[in-house]
Amino acid sequence: TNSSEETAQRSLLGDGVSQADLTEAWRHRGLLTQTIDRIFQSCDVILTASAVGGAGMIGSMGDMMATPRRIPLLPFNVTGHPAIHVPMSTDSNGLPVGVQLVSARFAEETLLRAASFVEACGAWPRIGFPALEKIADEATRN
Repeated sequence: TNSSEETAQRSLLGDGVSQADLTEAWRHRGLLTQTIDRIFQSCDVILTASAVGGAGMIGSMGDMMATPRRIPLLPFNVTGHPAIHVPMSTDSNGLPVGVQLVSARFAEETLLRAASFVEACGAWPRIGFPALEKIADEATRN
């Protein structure tokens, strides 16, 4: 699907939401936000999976609403807590696999420091990508 079809699909999902449903969703969003805020009273960063499985091939995602691939991202998209994906390695298809780090709201500096540390510990910087290296080499020559 292209992005305009995807947007149309998502818009149609909202047609069935009543005012009562929306009010209840906002109440649950507030409770989830408070719960996650309490977690950050005892830690600086949460490290979790950033996706269920490896990255999908371009064009293979299909209906984004039907795929569980992004489930670990959802709570923080709803609560507004800053999160970052850090690539760690590749899967058996050579596609990136990583982790997600999340911090308290307005603690982006802490989040970025933690992400830098995790990235330095992972195998990602040592993985070669010949096609990208070729492009980089050509760009530096021109």
